[in-house]
Amino acid sequence: MFLPANSTSVIQPLDPGTVHSFKSKFCSLLNNFLISNAITDNLEHSQIPKTIYMSYVLHSVQNAFGEITADFISNCWRKTGIFNNAEIKVYLYCEDGEVGRSSESSIKSI
Repeated sequence: MFLPANSTSVIQPLDPGTVHSFKSKFCSLLNNFLISNAITDNLEHSQIPKTIYMSYVLHSVQNAFGEITADFISNCWRKTGIFNNAEIKVYLYCEDGEVGRSSESSIKSI
């Protein structure tokens, strides 16, 4: 299969939007954690730990992904122009299979 150069954002429209948003939220959480620990423990720059526990990283991943809303995902699809301004319904499901969050426009239309 041949894919043209620079076609990922067209073929996979959620890549640029959600990945960028997730990375920025994740980095923000980690930076806040390091800064708050440095302030709390009154540490200098050279004393700040260079490692972070995996449990905190996984917790931060969960929190960062949890901040991505269904409206944000709907907007990523809308910006591609694939649906010609049709209403896009996005539902984010919990692990137990129940609907977790849905976009505002979807709730109003149901």
